[in-house]
Amino acid sequence: TYVLIQQCARSINIPVFASGGIGAHSASAVVAGGAAGVVLDSQTYLCRDSAIPIDVQLRFERLDGSETALLRDSKSNAIRVM
Repeated sequence: TYVLIQQCARSINIPVFASGGIGAHSASAVVAGGAAGVVLDSQTYLCRDSAIPIDVQLRFERLDGSETALLRDSKSNAIRVM
């Protein structure tokens, strides 16, 4: 995401927002790299005021990425699932 944001920000004249692989601690680095902002979606699941049930929040909190699998559809497009 960091390299792509830098390339996009240099080559186009519209605001660029980064999404994917961005967390609360890396958001400032992406903005420093030229992004107008970041999209935090799943990171908000663990906020204190989240509507997600606490048992689901606890499961999300323990995820480390090893729970995913890479699948391919009939056209060989990659799809990551949990």
